[in-house]
Amino acid sequence: MLLHAHTHSMHQENYDVFVLSSITHYDIWSTVPLEDKISYAYLSKKVGLPVSRVHRIPRHAMTRRTFYEVSPGPVAHTANSAAATNYPSLSIWIGHNVDEVARGLSWLSDTLE
Repeated sequence: MLLHAHTHSMHQENYDVFVLSSITHYDIWSTVPLEDKISYAYLSKKVGLPVSRVHRIPRHAMTRRTFYEVSPGPVAHTANSAAATNYPSLSIWIGHNVDEVARGLSWLSDTLE
């Protein structure tokens, strides 16, 4: 049972990294308005991804209290996601960690050899 729980946690963390990387890459942080909400259709147009794909990114982020759905449909900021918009150095730091540090860590064992 412990192994199953650990494996589930690892899968969740992999998706977390993908989602944070996608939010940073497509600048979803600042595409979602700070004082308002945005529909998935409009968010899709703004970031250039199909609605079916862009819908999954904030929805997964919501499991970590980043963004929220105002009602079934529109996306808005939580304090967590707003911080990354209000403090651009925070979104840069997140991007650095998920795109560069995490990727580099995957090559660490090769480097040791």
